Amino acid sequence: MKKIKIIDLLVKVLNDDEVPLLIRYKGLEYSYEKYKNDYLLLFANEETHFFRDTVSNDLTFDICFLSDEVEIIEEDKTNKIEKIDVTIKYLSNNLNDCVLEDISDIQIKLNEVIDAVNNKLKVDD
Repeated sequence: MKKIKIIDLLVKVLNDDEVPLLIRYKGLEYSYEKYKNDYLLLFANEETHFFRDTVSNDLTFDICFLSDEVEIIEEDKTNKIEKIDVTIKYLSNNLNDCVLEDISDIQIKLNEVIDAVNNKLKVDD
């Protein structure tokens, strides 16, 4: 289980360095939102930010909080992109075979790209 100090994580975010996408702090999981430069609490009823809400509240009590560690939740790299399965239903008799062939060609090409990405993920592991 990898960990990082809150102060180090904050510096990475401020410097626009690569940051972990998921972290856990005090049993709560947060997901990084680049456009907000903050982590959002997952599965929350209201939007709760890690740095803006959690860290700033704890800082009012004790600056030593910055040396606390958050757990980095590793992404499962064994996940594969699922292939596309296009089911076409005729909504009217005006749909011709040309459109059906075009959609089929798109499906085949997208699945080739998905295979290439999945193979690349295997090589990187």
